[in-house]
Amino acid sequence: MSKLRIVLSFIAAAVAMPAMASAQEYPFFVQPMTVQDVRVIADELDLSREQSLELLGQYEGYNLAFGQLQDKDVRDVMNHAMDMVMQYQWWKGEFDIPPRRQITDLVDEGLRAIRSFGRIDDDFFDSIMPLLSDAQLVQLEQERNRRAFARFDLLHRNMVGEINNGAKPDLFGILRRVELDAQTEVLVREILESYARRSIAAFRKFERSGRELIDKLLDEVDRMGLRDMDMMAMAALFADEAQQQSLKNLFDELSKPLQEASAAVSRENLRALRSLMEVLPEDARRDVRSRFIQAGYHQVGQGVAGARSVLVRLLEMREGQPEAAKLQEGIDAIDASFDSLALSYMGALNDQRNLRTMAQLEGDEPLAGADRVAGLESRRKKIIEQASAIASEFAEEVVEAESVAKDGSGGGGSGEGLSREAAIATTKSAPLTAEQVQQFGRWLGADEAAIDLMVVLQGDYEMKINDLLESQGRAISKINQNTEGGWRERQAALREFRVGASQATDAIEATLFADLALALPEHIERSQIERIQTSLERSRRRNRITKDEWSIRRRGEATIDLGSLILATDPSSINGAERSAVLDALVLYDAAVVTLVDKLAERIKSAHALESRMWGPQAEEYSTEVQKAMRNRWQTRREEVEETANELAMVNRSMAEDIFASLPSEAGSMLRGAYEKAAYPEIYGSESVVDRALEEVLASDLTPEQRQKIESRTDSYRQEWQQLARLMVKEKQDQGVSRMFPPTREAMEGQLEIQRLRYRRAQLDQRTLVQIQLLLDPAQAAIVEAFVDGPRDNH
Repeated sequence: MSKLRIVLSFIAAAVAMPAMASAQEYPFFVQPMTVQDVRVIADELDLSREQSLELLGQYEGYNLAFGQLQDKDVRDVMNHAMDMVMQYQWWKGEFDIPPRRQITDLVDEGLRAIRSFGRIDDDFFDSIMPLLSDAQLVQLEQERNRRAFARFDLLHRNMVGEINNGAKPDLFGILRRVELDAQTEVLVREILESYARRSIAAFRKFERSGRELIDKLLDEVDRMGLRDMDMMAMAALFADEAQQQSLKNLFDELSKPLQEASAAVSRENLRALRSLMEVLPEDARRDVRSRFIQAGYHQVGQGVAGARSVLVRLLEMREGQPEAAKLQEGIDAIDASFDSLALSYMGALNDQRNLRTMAQLEGDEPLAGADRVAGLESRRKKIIEQASAIASEFAEEVVEAESVAKDGSGGGGSGEGLSREAAIATTKSAPLTAEQVQQFGRWLGADEAAIDLMVVLQGDYEMKINDLLESQGRAISKINQNTEGGWRERQAALREFRVGASQATDAIEATLFADLALALPEHIERSQIERIQTSLERSRRRNRITKDEWSIRRRGEATIDLGSLILATDPSSINGAERSAVLDALVLYDAAVVTLVDKLAERIKSAHALESRMWGPQAEEYSTEVQKAMRNRWQTRREEVEETANELAMVNRSMAEDIFASLPSEAGSMLRGAYEKAAYPEIYGSESVVDRALEEVLASDLTPEQRQKIESRTDSYRQEWQQLARLMVKEKQDQGVSRMFPPTREAMEGQLEIQRLRYRRAQLDQRTLVQIQLLLDPAQAAIVEAFVDGPRDNH
């Protein structure tokens, strides 16, 4: 059966095409053109500012047409794919094959949707033709070809690249990173235009072959009676040697059209690379070739770049010395040898990959041209030996050079070489800051003199806690680098270590709070500062639970300690009576969560104990019946963990909403924002490139008209961004405890909707950047560093 993995993977890839888009920016096979894509087109066409504004106007029509496609064809494909997933639940250990019509209808719907993207793209390019001069029209056709090529990039290139590695390199993507002069740029464009046309034809051939293959595979499924077999009968059938040979023969026959189409894409890649090598300058040529080799021909350059880099670092260390000339000669000789080898080696591998039988893939028969490839491989090894011989003359410096090469790190795995900052960061702990201590004082009603004293006490605490965290970080690093045990052993050791580490941390923090209590004015109840300490200890405990339990890490709302979060915010916009009401509400919160936190910790501990038995060294000693019973019990315990986590999330959400609603609008919004950022970091994340651009632009010299327009756009952007973030939060909350595996339809639909919202937010970021740039003069825009970073969704 193990020898049939390639066959089964091959069949799965052919019939499961719609499942590949979930991790992309837009959840489908084809990514629509974005604002940034259109801006690149404007730059390539050298449009004036007026033409660029017209182009953005036409893009609004494109978005409208895409929205209609999304609501009809794309949604139909995704809905039918989800129906099939839920109807045939393969993860339950069964292998029900869907009816033929269901499979073919789904594939045909996907292909129709892909072609619909092409029609929308063509309509967009047609709509901008009246804006352009004759010279720009020529360039527009090149941009049309590039876009057609991009439509095939996600689905087709991934599938073709799985069949033939030589099809994986994307020359358009590689060349975007290369700076070229105008004359070379013209030559490169001509090469890429031909490359795009030929590759598109090969991709379309692959698509037709794939569709025909599905019909042939389904014919075989019906002929062999697989649709009516259970798993046991199917396993018995495939265990028969004659049947295995029959399947191999079937693979050889049915895979031939797909292999030929994939080989055509690979040949076009290599043909275009050879043409580029003739026109690119030396540095660009080596850069492009290196990226090309890494993407599709890794074995061609394996070890060569590393051996050369050692010599380059040695040359840098010996700069100006007599030995430098010999090192440079060695580098030049290695480059010349590799220059003469690389294309020949890639060509030989490309020839080998044109068509391979199952016997060749399994190693039972040699690949075509094996002797030629072996000879070229020998030449690659000699290049490495040549470099090693030169480097051996500088043995001590080689050790130093290789040390520098390891991520710029001078430390070892024991943690002894870590800097103080790195060791502290390893603990992932967040000691109390001076700002937090100030906020505590303000919540409690302390005057400024008392708050100043509290900050001084925090400074003493910070030195002690950082010394402790540094030593803990080095110990954690040492545990992580221990290679004697497996991952589970390291996790168990870390859990055990954290128990003692947290006790030491709590002791230092307890001393701080005892000192803070003494610093508070007499009229403030000491029980209030003790309650803050309790909230922080509980927050830290919940954080430890999160670190030790993978299923809780994705449930941010369950891990928040509402008391700790609120007391760390600035209460200056809340009056004294309202602060007291919040503190009273947090007393109720303490009572509501303490038992739940204990229950969650106990249930996680119980699940971990069972997992250590199920997957530990003794697991093989258990009978099949015992293993099944343990798995059922484990499933129950996992459900109990999810149930308790959901209870905690509901308590947090309910009590948080009550507190937010009791406050003035501004204060309630401020606390809600802090809560949601802590609960959904994957939605809010860090500062985006748009935020940085707006900050830079508004700090620069602007005319009153520019400032008014940019401030207006800033307000609009932040409102739209927050609305989209709130929609994502609502979608997350509506999902509740819906799990992704085993999948539920609700969870799958929720994830798709969040992905669509992320796409809309990325578009908002891109559109805002372009609008800001167009409001500035070129000289003003040129000094804004955030524009250089380019638009991307950082949130």
